Amino acid sequence: MKIGSFFLGAVATLMLMASCLGDSDQYNAGITFGHPTYLNNGVYANTTGDSVLMFSYGDWGVKLSDASWVHMSSTNGMGNAVYRIPVTFDQNTTGKSRQCMVRFYDINHTDVISTFYYIQYATRGDGSLGNAPAVKKITGSDGSKFEFDYDQLFRPVNVEMSKNGTQLRSLTLTYNDKDSSLIVYDGTEKYMCKYSPDYQPYTLASSTDTIGYHLVANGYTYLRVNQAFRLEHRKNGNVLNATTFFLGGRSLAADSLHVADSVYYYANGVDYEKINYKYGNVDNRCQTVDVNQLVDGAEHCDPYLLLSLFRYARHTSVVSEVSSLTRQQRVSVQLNSDKSVSQMTVTSGDTSVVYDFEY
Repeated sequence: MKIGSFFLGAVATLMLMASCLGDSDQYNAGITFGHPTYLNNGVYANTTGDSVLMFSYGDWGVKLSDASWVHMSSTNGMGNAVYRIPVTFDQNTTGKSRQCMVRFYDINHTDVISTFYYIQYATRGDGSLGNAPAVKKITGSDGSKFEFDYDQLFRPVNVEMSKNGTQLRSLTLTYNDKDSSLIVYDGTEKYMCKYSPDYQPYTLASSTDTIGYHLVANGYTYLRVNQAFRLEHRKNGNVLNATTFFLGGRSLAADSLHVADSVYYYANGVDYEKINYKYGNVDNRCQTVDVNQLVDGAEHCDPYLLLSLFRYARHTSVVSEVSSLTRQQRVSVQLNSDKSVSQMTVTSGDTSVVYDFEY
């Protein structure tokens, strides 16, 4: 087990610190952390583990302000030692964020304390709420079918997309939490990445392709990511297709509400369509999949965005109208009692496609 040189340096400094109670009671005391290093530490609704790396000069204890969802494997220990303490979290199914104060203290000198906070978001790493049910199947009136499987953390592990019995796409995802690696099998391609605590890729890479986020240029500078970002699929270094999202400065922080004012689609070397959206008052975080991806139909649906593997591309509201120079569509939804989508209808002119959801 490697311990960072910064942390070891902090420990060495701490051991030189002295506090005086009086001439007859002089002592050295203090508590420092190698991890976490922030006062406020966000974890996702489906984050279930962390660890605390700490050193205390004296014998120590710890108190939690809310032990109902934060569980520490050790709550006391001896002084003059470095401890790595596994921490587990219950999944947050409340639909709201919650907070727990973690307070370490010197047992013999209770005025010596060190505190940090865990803040568990209302949303999972994919942007869905922690109480959102997992979509198992979507059946379209046009013969389309989408089937999904998830693990216990509500991470997608398989999606099958077909139309009239013909397979369109098939993805299998394998997570390794020991080294935070993700493998995605997409047809003949094998994509890999390392993921953060949100279990999401920033860029997936195969031997020839990449799928991931990119900044948007504005002259000689780049726009801030909350102004605009681009999701690109590159093959052999060339852009195969891309989608650019213009957000107008909306926050992309966990639990934030954000939608795109417009989206540009790119393929074959040109921007071929600009899409404008209007949104209703239906929350798109109340089921695991991004239902807005169904607007383009099964043949053009991106499974990575449908699964919200790239969370920032997920509008947090369900669209009500979609327009461009070549199309005008209306979208209506019916909801279950838990606000998840039960049925979605996409109307283009005189033609409608009805999608039924199963959980």
